[in-house]
Amino acid sequence: MSICARDEERQETWNRLKELFYEITLAAKKAWKDKNYPDRLAIYVSYAKLCKSYLDVADEESFKMCETMAKEAKFLGKGTLDDDQWKESNRSIDQIKKLIADALHERELMDDSE
Repeated sequence: MSICARDEERQETWNRLKELFYEITLAAKKAWKDKNYPDRLAIYVSYAKLCKSYLDVADEESFKMCETMAKEAKFLGKGTLDDDQWKESNRSIDQIKKLIADALHERELMDDSE
């Protein structure tokens, strides 16, 4: 497979992942109303991991979406969560922030090497 074909395939895969993620987030909003709920944040942790794995084709909008969700969840604070849920949410928030920061740094290094 040529590099061009591989890049095109990765872009198509990323676009499909974005579509699926959108559908998942719509369902998550119905299942968990609060943005700070651990299971809802776990979806964004997974998406942040995908952003990092597909760094060469992931778009800025996806990075921003993950960052924004982490910020909004942190802003909401503990709310109605119990202590264990809040700890889990904080771990997810920190993980999202780290994954996105690392991905953006790696992307910067990739851009510098070209």
